[in-house]
Amino acid sequence: MDYETIVNCFIGVFIDYKDSNVKHIFVIHDQRNDFNKLVTFLQKCVTEKQRHISYNGLAFDAQITHWMLKNERMLSKLSTEELLKEIYNYAQSVISRHNTNTFLDFAPFQMKIKQIDLFKMNHWDNKAKMSSLKWIQYSMDWQNVEEMPHKHDEAVTDDHTLTSVIQYCINDVLSTKEILKHSKEQIQLRKTLTEEYGIDLFSASEPRISKELFLHFLHEKLGWEKSEIKQLRTPRDYIVLADCILPYVKFSTPLFNGVLDYFRTKVIISTKDKFKYTLDFKGVKVDYGLGGIHGAISSGVYEAKPGWTIMTSDVVSFYPNLAIKNKFHPAHLPKDEFCNLYEWIFEERKKIPKTDPKNYVYKIILNSTYGLTGDENSFLYDPKMTMQITINGQLQLSKLAEMVSFAIPEAQPLMLNTDGFEMMIPEDKVDL
Repeated sequence: MDYETIVNCFIGVFIDYKDSNVKHIFVIHDQRNDFNKLVTFLQKCVTEKQRHISYNGLAFDAQITHWMLKNERMLSKLSTEELLKEIYNYAQSVISRHNTNTFLDFAPFQMKIKQIDLFKMNHWDNKAKMSSLKWIQYSMDWQNVEEMPHKHDEAVTDDHTLTSVIQYCINDVLSTKEILKHSKEQIQLRKTLTEEYGIDLFSASEPRISKELFLHFLHEKLGWEKSEIKQLRTPRDYIVLADCILPYVKFSTPLFNGVLDYFRTKVIISTKDKFKYTLDFKGVKVDYGLGGIHGAISSGVYEAKPGWTIMTSDVVSFYPNLAIKNKFHPAHLPKDEFCNLYEWIFEERKKIPKTDPKNYVYKIILNSTYGLTGDENSFLYDPKMTMQITINGQLQLSKLAEMVSFAIPEAQPLMLNTDGFEMMIPEDKVDL
């Protein structure tokens, strides 16, 4: 579904998710007023427990839908001109409040018609992945990518313009339906989780699924109310990095002791502070930061000669394991309960076949939990834990690289990156 709101015209298009021939088109204009038909249709959606599938609908279309349902009696008494003015002004206020991060009138749990917002579900509202419907149309090679043919603040005065806006809206709905086709597995996963845990996750991105389910498990384990847990945070005015480093992290060479000493001298205000330390490890420039380790040999093609092999070493669930094995936890949550729960999720995942969608769910919970420790809007927020994971991760990978270079002096590193590295080594040293 999709709405178009113009200063003197409102258009709503709904197309059945299975049959594109089943269309419902509602127009409010001086030539035609379908308001009562639209409200009747929306009330039928409520009664039949239909879901509305949209692109960014939670922040716009669904707001208008539920505002209309809430104010139906008042709106039905207005003239067409007055009605259009009310709808347009409300639509503009929704856009303005969304753009300024102000709370909207209707949260998803308050909506009588439940939503599937493909924009939010695919996490296209994330700063790094922000994508308009037009960009997604282009990316999936949609047959007709077009901009709105008429400015929203200019009146529609002729049939041709009205028809072109209706066709534009239909095109947007059909392309939204195409996105739905590409999202079937994700929808099914969210349907399964929604039914199992009683939490509406149909529009949830992977990080939100992680947050909601971890909250659910914490609530069950601790017996605390979810509303109480949601308020918890451990903000830090500063973080002494020496306090984050595990006591057993030690090196045998001046090269790596240099980076260890550098970390130990630093105090940061934020996990986003500028921080960089660079060293040369057997011809590979290695950069250390607050987020991870990155290093690669000069650009080129590297091929193992006879008797040699390029060996990839990747640490399984590196960040979750760092937290689990070393008992890292947000300071505001009980250490044993948090760590036991995190380890339980890790062990449960190993029991579930990779073909089972729940395996993937447990994977994203494990991986997203690290990110949530650095998210000010998360109940897991404790930036010191974020630093405990990333700094010890870098140092322990460095320790492994140092151990390999001692045990196999001829080993040539090719790349180091966050949770593993590539080394060129003699084939007879693979077991070592």
